[in-house]
Amino acid sequence: MFSFLLLYFILSKTESNQNEIRRFISRNPNFSGDWEYGGDAKISNIPQINLGLFLTNEQKTSSGYSWLTQRLPSEQWHAEIKLNFTLNYHSSKIGIWMTKDFGANGTIFGGPVTFHGVGLLFQYNGTSIVFEVRENDGHNDYLPEDFYPTFEVPFLLSSEIILYLNFSAPFLKIDAKINDENLTIFHERPRVKVRRHWFSITSQNNDDNFIGKPIFLNSVIFSGKKVPQTQKHIQTRKNKTLPMLSSLYEQVKLMAGSDNSEKHSKRKKNDIEAIEIIKCFDELSEFTSSLSSTDEVISAVNDHTVSFSEKWQRRSISIQKKTEELRNKIQQEMNETTHLVAEFQSDIKKDFEQLKNEVHDLESDLYFKVLEGYSLSKELGRTKKSVKKGGIPKFLMYTSLVEVVLMFVFMVLEIRQSRI
Repeated sequence: MFSFLLLYFILSKTESNQNEIRRFISRNPNFSGDWEYGGDAKISNIPQINLGLFLTNEQKTSSGYSWLTQRLPSEQWHAEIKLNFTLNYHSSKIGIWMTKDFGANGTIFGGPVTFHGVGLLFQYNGTSIVFEVRENDGHNDYLPEDFYPTFEVPFLLSSEIILYLNFSAPFLKIDAKINDENLTIFHERPRVKVRRHWFSITSQNNDDNFIGKPIFLNSVIFSGKKVPQTQKHIQTRKNKTLPMLSSLYEQVKLMAGSDNSEKHSKRKKNDIEAIEIIKCFDELSEFTSSLSSTDEVISAVNDHTVSFSEKWQRRSISIQKKTEELRNKIQQEMNETTHLVAEFQSDIKKDFEQLKNEVHDLESDLYFKVLEGYSLSKELGRTKKSVKKGGIPKFLMYTSLVEVVLMFVFMVLEIRQSRI
């Protein structure tokens, strides 16, 4: 019973926070890798284009996002993005982000106000497409009205554009195929590094001129390779340990030298000897000496932290998917249980209604029987009082006298009648 109530509580809390449910795109031939999408974004239910994603709906305040759940390769990668617009209609704003932090989301074209990386912002105004390439090192904040296009292309012939993003460290190139013509929007070395960044696509409709035609994300295909980090041989550099560490090291050495055989013989089995502490200091000193340069620190982080974080990112996504399946199963069980409880409640209600009617009929019968008994008892009481007061004998005597008188009168009348 307790487990049943616990599951009901969990599901009720989950249903009250539907916006917190994470949604994913997996095993979709139009999208490389796994993607997480949210906001007002939804998978198309149109049979002809059922593999794509609508980033927003037709409301003015709508916004949505789609995030690639794997980091971009570190040295070289290529992305091909196909988008569909509705001709002659003002479109929603769209942003393509390569950011240091996962999950670009906010009020700037559906993306963040501040970020570390590169963003491609563009919009279709009904006659042409305007682009802005925005770079940020994480220190600049932008307002929603801060949009300064540096590239404009007439867009009159086709409703589809294709964007090509090529990164070959350290250069980034952005090309667009519009009206069957290839155009270069950006080809420079970004002032901020975009190696191993997160990739996101966002969209927003917070424009008074928006008439109601969201952009359709047809496909995002990636290619590239991950260049493994070279294992750098780290040599120990002497005399580069931390000053505090060196001071502690010298104190422990003095302690070790001052130990005599008598103290050593009294030391318990589980006590730590000073020589063991010295060994720990030697290992710590060697490690700190090996991290004396920025390159060596970056190498250590890449060898351990980055791979560890990627593994846990994949695990968290897998756990989220399994949690969704478990939630659906629990929801199904809860629905069936709720249906059975409702039927049981209905049966109990019918039985109680029938019992109530029977009790009511019994109460009515008892009430009338009691009234009859009360009337009879009252009548008997009056009769008893009359008997005690002699009322009945007097009544009989008077009745007899009346009968005798009437009989005498009747006889006299008959005699007179016979004489006549």
